[in-house]
Amino acid sequence: MEYFNHLLLITKDFSLLTYLIIAVLAFFESFAFIGLIIPGSIAVIVGGFLASQGILDIGDLFILAALGAILGDSLSFYLGRRGAISFHKKSKIFKPALLKKGENYFKKHGNRSVFFGRFIGWIRPIIPFVAGLFKMDSKTFLFWNILSGLLWAAIHLFIGYLFGSAFVLIEVWSTRAGILVFAFITSLIFIQIIVRKSGQF
Repeated sequence: MEYFNHLLLITKDFSLLTYLIIAVLAFFESFAFIGLIIPGSIAVIVGGFLASQGILDIGDLFILAALGAILGDSLSFYLGRRGAISFHKKSKIFKPALLKKGENYFKKHGNRSVFFGRFIGWIRPIIPFVAGLFKMDSKTFLFWNILSGLLWAAIHLFIGYLFGSAFVLIEVWSTRAGILVFAFITSLIFIQIIVRKSGQF
């Protein structure tokens, strides 16, 4: 536990760099096709955890994560409009099969696919590009892009923050003082149960 706390202190010393890394990963996870191998969601969850420990500011994280995600989708949309990416069967990232899946998903769900696609791992970095290819209206795309980006950032930060809060409780209860407090509370509950039971007779 002491080693882990030491790592947290180091992270706090480099908090500005941590903010930057989380924003960049959020951006690239939403970037056309490359996002399939970028752990942006995990980075934002970790950011939420660090915020729960008082190392990072949750408000700043929300702005940066959402902005990164929105910009990543926006650039992907622009690239799709320009047809700036070529696809080859031998490519490990820009595969025609992935593009086809994205096109099928977009045809099925229409403009809303930009919103839904944000929360589906394999489709997230594909849909904005496909929306650009299909010449989706820019204002409509921007609406769904911003809405989903804000919600995506909020959900992942909340997950990390919630886990961090639970971690603090686990840390407290794992100490000797925590055990004594737990024993004391348990005794009070036990006494209360006895008192209530005795009052029924």
